[in-house]
Amino acid sequence: MPAPKSLITFATTRTILIVIAVLLCMLHVWEDLLTIAWRDSESSHILLVPVVFIYLVWTRRKRFADLNGGGNVAGVFLIILSAFLHNYSLSHQMVFGWHLSAVICLLGGIVLAWGIGFVSRFTPAVFALFLMVPIPGLIRQQLSTPIQLVCASIAAKTLTPLGLDVTQSGCLLKVNGTVVAIAEACNGMRMLFGVMLVVYAIAFALPISSRRRFAILLFSPVAAIALNLFRLLGTVAMFGLFEESVAQAFHDINGWLIPLAIMTAAILWLERSKSEIAGQTPSLEFRSLNAVEHPIATGLGVAVLLLNTVLHGNERSSDDVINQHRATVVQQVNAIPFAIGDWIGSEKPLHLQEQELLNPIASYRRTYRKLSESPGIDLVIVASSNARNLVGHEPGICFVRQGWKLVSKQDLHWHCAGLEINGTNYRFQFESNKNQYKQVASVLVTPGRPTSGDPATVASAASDYRRSAFGAAGIQLLYDRAVPDDEWEAITSEFIICTAPLIRQFQNCLVGK
Repeated sequence: MPAPKSLITFATTRTILIVIAVLLCMLHVWEDLLTIAWRDSESSHILLVPVVFIYLVWTRRKRFADLNGGGNVAGVFLIILSAFLHNYSLSHQMVFGWHLSAVICLLGGIVLAWGIGFVSRFTPAVFALFLMVPIPGLIRQQLSTPIQLVCASIAAKTLTPLGLDVTQSGCLLKVNGTVVAIAEACNGMRMLFGVMLVVYAIAFALPISSRRRFAILLFSPVAAIALNLFRLLGTVAMFGLFEESVAQAFHDINGWLIPLAIMTAAILWLERSKSEIAGQTPSLEFRSLNAVEHPIATGLGVAVLLLNTVLHGNERSSDDVINQHRATVVQQVNAIPFAIGDWIGSEKPLHLQEQELLNPIASYRRTYRKLSESPGIDLVIVASSNARNLVGHEPGICFVRQGWKLVSKQDLHWHCAGLEINGTNYRFQFESNKNQYKQVASVLVTPGRPTSGDPATVASAASDYRRSAFGAAGIQLLYDRAVPDDEWEAITSEFIICTAPLIRQFQNCLVGK
């Protein structure tokens, strides 16, 4: 016997209120997830997860008839578990666990509203929720690097017979004299996750056997990579034939249009196949719903949510403090002089792809030359809005991708302006030209910590929610010449001392916070 309309309305309203309480409880986490999804192309699939979740629930809506709210006390335990995970992740700088705690809390709220039976009857939708947790940056780097190399190789071999002059060096392609980098935005990770998510929704919306469903899911990465290759070939050709701004716009637009086109086609196909999928449109009825199965559990769960909201309402520094820090960083970067000793600088702006990947609040790239000397030294400073943006972007990775071979690596130390500044010196040799060398002095600057050349420093800041919002900075000196250690140390000291105010700002930005 269907439940009264008043009871259905009460249950639905209670669900909405509990979900709102869950979102408020973990508001900072949800804000961070939204920021990542919007700014990081490799995590943009997160925006599709709520759509897939709602769609998979809707296709199984007839199963609500079997839910009676029993076992909703499990929702309380999930909420308490999420609170413990949230606190532990914050104190141990585990950003993955911190993000995961919000998803577990959301699942706890749903179970609190509908009972534990929701998990077993809507398992595909529940599993989709966990895809909102971003893959850690270092893991993504390990996955994306081989994909970038393969994409660059296939693009070079495909476009050359079509009449374009293409040469490959690592992840760099030179197309008709224009250098194109197969960077993260082109490596297919966004396409891979987006297409797999859409295919996942289709596979579990169709009433097919587990074997066929598994085959469809297994095929989805192949389809995603194939689609990305078509996109990549067009993008590389655009970079070789048109201005960088036009090619970049083409790249950005089709990066969003292809997943949206796939999703639209999938929805239209499912609508046409509705009779095969469901036989008939299922009605949303509740035969035995008992919305007050465990009122004590519901009240306890809401109390835990409110307590967690109070405890973590100020877990991050205020926006005013962060914005003031960022404004000071911009001033310090812009204050670096054009003339440093006998070196005279000339502007050399960052590429559009670099700006898109690093999302800098301030960037600085100048080539400094002495009147009697060439080539010059490039001073590159990138101050990012969030430490996560710099994870994996260090010379040992970036230059190797561009066709350089790492010859040596050693620590550097400078004593200037009352600061102890630490960094790393890299020596590279070009793979295709053994007479071409490059020296790179790298300094990584993170909030409230000493400088370092170790990439783990940035990874540590990125994993700490309180620190990551203050950003991070990378300082690099690039010289297309191999020079003795003592000479290189003397040269770099002239430039590093000019960055001392910027370094001091980062080291002191957490004082009293």
